[in-house]
Amino acid sequence: TSRASSRVGYQSVMAADDSAALAVPMPTLLRALIEPGTGPLLLPYINVSLLALLVVLLITYFSGIVEGVGHHLVIMGVLAICLLLSINWFIAEFEKVQKEGEAGGASTAEPSEKPARAAAPRVSQEKTD
Repeated sequence: TSRASSRVGYQSVMAADDSAALAVPMPTLLRALIEPGTGPLLLPYINVSLLALLVVLLITYFSGIVEGVGHHLVIMGVLAICLLLSINWFIAEFEKVQKEGEAGGASTAEPSEKPARAAAPRVSQEKTD
């Protein structure tokens, strides 16, 4: 019985801890990270991270700290630039399509009705001799 009572006590403590943890406001960035999908809040952080990576790569390349890997740094820099440009291009295209969809959806008050399709004539598949 002592074991059962200790489990009940543990569960009640855990329940109290869970509700207390949920009462603490979560930072906006952390909330954006755990929500499904990506929000517009993350885009500046992605851009800053990729630009910081490019700065580190440039400093490393021109300082000569590491010799013999210059071509690797150039390739990594090109990949970072391509990733930065492609993410921003995709977001711009997505927002453009979203705005067009909102503008197109607001202009049509009634949904368009599809015309009824004419029934195709049935061909008899009987063999004639």
